[in-house]
Amino acid sequence: MAARRETIFTKDFIDSVNEDGHWFYKVPDAGAMHQKRPFDVIGCASGKFVAIEFKQYDKLKPFGVRELPEHQIEKLIEVEQAGGIGLVGLFIKGRNGKGDYRLYMWRIFELVAQERFTTLELSTQAYTQAQRASRVYTNKAGKESRKNVWRFENITF
Repeated sequence: MAARRETIFTKDFIDSVNEDGHWFYKVPDAGAMHQKRPFDVIGCASGKFVAIEFKQYDKLKPFGVRELPEHQIEKLIEVEQAGGIGLVGLFIKGRNGKGDYRLYMWRIFELVAQERFTTLELSTQAYTQAQRASRVYTNKAGKESRKNVWRFENITF
């Protein structure tokens, strides 16, 4: 279930930042014969190339660079070295269990330098609160429908 929810949050994150005037795109999963996917999302924010790898936990618990595969760490560092922004985003379902979702974001060098955040350290980190919103969609037949989505406000790159 966590993988499916990560996909939903990734899509809603992309929709949110695109509505704010940035351009982001979900990198498709690589096929069995191709290279491993280096990160989940690429984009452009304020003229800067941005690459983001997302992870999701169902509760607040320790998180660190070791949760990322080595190839993802390397690729995010390469993005930074080339002048872009390499980020790791962590979606966490809050403690109250009633849809209190948070998004923590770090540049890859910050995460490598810290190595691991304890639960207490995470609880004191700045995060973006995901807000429930209703979005209107129009299907191919022209029929409108509403869908509840997560909205991420004030994301800065």
